[in-house]
Amino acid sequence: MKTIKAFCLSLIFVISTLSFANHPDPKGVYSEALTKEISKLLENQGFKVNADEIYATVLFTFNKAGEIVVLSVDTEDAVIENFIKERLNYKKPNCNTDFGINFFTLPVKIVKA
Repeated sequence: MKTIKAFCLSLIFVISTLSFANHPDPKGVYSEALTKEISKLLENQGFKVNADEIYATVLFTFNKAGEIVVLSVDTEDAVIENFIKERLNYKKPNCNTDFGINFFTLPVKIVKA
């Protein structure tokens, strides 16, 4: 009897683990489309980059109208910070932005042309 109880308990545990582990992420497709839209918005910077690569980290969210709201840009270069804010702040991407109330972190790499 003990063996049957242990077997049933382990079977329930395995089934519940597998059912939660295989839950697909429905936002994966939308976040990929959003990444492409943001890349398009940041193309053609129009200024010369002194270093080979410049990195920045952008913290943003979406307002009720579906527009990007840049909260902060973590970089050492003020020109890059202003460029990212001008290009992204209050721009509405052409993809689904129904992510709820979330904050997103986006690493940005600007390469010397």
